Amino acid sequence: MGIYLRCDDRLAAAQNGLMKAQSLRGWRLSLAFAIIAIVGLQAQAQWPRIAPLDTLFRVQDATHPDVKTFIKSPTGKPIYLLICRQSDDHAAPRDVNYSGDLDCHLMSAELGEVEENLLLEDHRLSAWYSRGRMFAQHLRGACAAYPEYGLLRHFRLRAMQISMEFKGAVFSPSGKLRSYQMRFTVVPDSTARRDIAEISGYLDPDRRVPGRSCAKVTRGDEWRN
Repeated sequence: MGIYLRCDDRLAAAQNGLMKAQSLRGWRLSLAFAIIAIVGLQAQAQWPRIAPLDTLFRVQDATHPDVKTFIKSPTGKPIYLLICRQSDDHAAPRDVNYSGDLDCHLMSAELGEVEENLLLEDHRLSAWYSRGRMFAQHLRGACAAYPEYGLLRHFRLRAMQISMEFKGAVFSPSGKLRSYQMRFTVVPDSTARRDIAEISGYLDPDRRVPGRSCAKVTRGDEWRN
């Protein structure tokens, strides 16, 4: 009889141990899911909420663009500042650099106009080297149709999606850009979590790399190490 009792005790102990192990694994799994959920919520909540924006800038003189607006919160508080200037705009602060026929910089509104650009895709880049920079050749021909570097460009960052669309470009007989319009739109996007713009997915056709041209659309990560 004692032998059977000892066997039963061992079986009960084994079953008890198995239940504890299963309970521990279940607890760990629940904890893991909880952590993932918390991280996901934090990622969505780390950026301030913004109100949708849709505005059209009419640049009557391409040599003197006047493009400036705020992206605001739903209550009207300025959150981000967008300023676009030409490369030789003497009204810009001395320590802020612009490039091209139009160079759009996005920065925190509380900082004012500084050498910062949230439209960059890599933190190592200079503020003027983003897809917010436009040259006249981008507005016509094959370059106009090149995804994310031509007439239409998208930027996903900080729980929002920004779109820049150029239209109505007018050129002189010599090919000089005279005037154009730029539509600037912003919509909330909780899936956009980077602090700067996400990678566009297309290579820069203007970059001085053999084989690059607007005639050949090439996908890729321009700033991958």
